[in-house]
Amino acid sequence: MGGRSPATPCEHGSGMSLATEDNEGGLRPARERATWILLAVLTGVAIYLCWRILQPFATVILWSVVLALMFAPLHRKLLARTGRPNLSASLTLCVAVVSVLLRSPG
Repeated sequence: MGGRSPATPCEHGSGMSLATEDNEGGLRPARERATWILLAVLTGVAIYLCWRILQPFATVILWSVVLALMFAPLHRKLLARTGRPNLSASLTLCVAVVSVLLRSPG
């Protein structure tokens, strides 16, 4: 049977189609489209509400990331020298606290 078999979904990628036609050639029902639109809107609302919850902490999170990046090299050097993770973390924390307290006004 030298003919080629019909294409399977695996041959064309993931098998998922973004077309708006179903197997019979007709358009998808409006209900399915409405469901996707509703899910997209609800996802957008959920992301917005999560941002509203995290917004007061954004500056604190930003500064913690900056401090962690600043003191990571010191922690690596102390860890290599002492070989004790808890001790190097404690020493790094002490240096970070002292440096923040010395630079803060008032």
